[in-house]
Amino acid sequence: MNTLATIQAALKVPKNRLNSFSKFKYRNLEDIMEAVKPLLVEHGLTLTLTDDLVQIGDRYYIKATARISDGTTEQVTTAFAREPEIKKGMDEPQITGTASSYARKYALAGLLLLDDAEDIDSMDNREAAKEDDKIWLDEGGDGVKGTTRETFIKVEEAVKSGRVKPADLRKHYKVSKQTMQYFESLI
Repeated sequence: MNTLATIQAALKVPKNRLNSFSKFKYRNLEDIMEAVKPLLVEHGLTLTLTDDLVQIGDRYYIKATARISDGTTEQVTTAFAREPEIKKGMDEPQITGTASSYARKYALAGLLLLDDAEDIDSMDNREAAKEDDKIWLDEGGDGVKGTTRETFIKVEEAVKSGRVKPADLRKHYKVSKQTMQYFESLI
């Protein structure tokens, strides 16, 4: 599908949103959708996003699928996001909704070749943060008192793959004993 390559080359979705607490820029699903819609119309393509609930072990994951089609052929990507068991201030449908948005964003970013410049893989190349500047590496992930859920998942994936060692996490984050034990159990 040559038109997909054209869209991938033309699409620009800057990270214009700012998480003022954690001091990082990001883009959300709506930013991507707003930028890609005119290109889809221009090239006569349709884009659909769907979710499936998948149980792996005793945890549930949202599997998002992004499909782009010209009516004859289609390209598909998927991404997963795990629902946290509890998220303060949210009821169950909101928890599922945040997992869905996260998974859809990454499925769509994969399909459209959007980069994620603030990648956890770059963590080892940065200077260690001063203790007062560190935030809690928090699975809860609201970004208010700790990292966002998105960051926690990126760290989790980096540790599972062996790209980041659990001992290196304390160079950049405040990590509780329980959280450190969790990350050490992943290797």
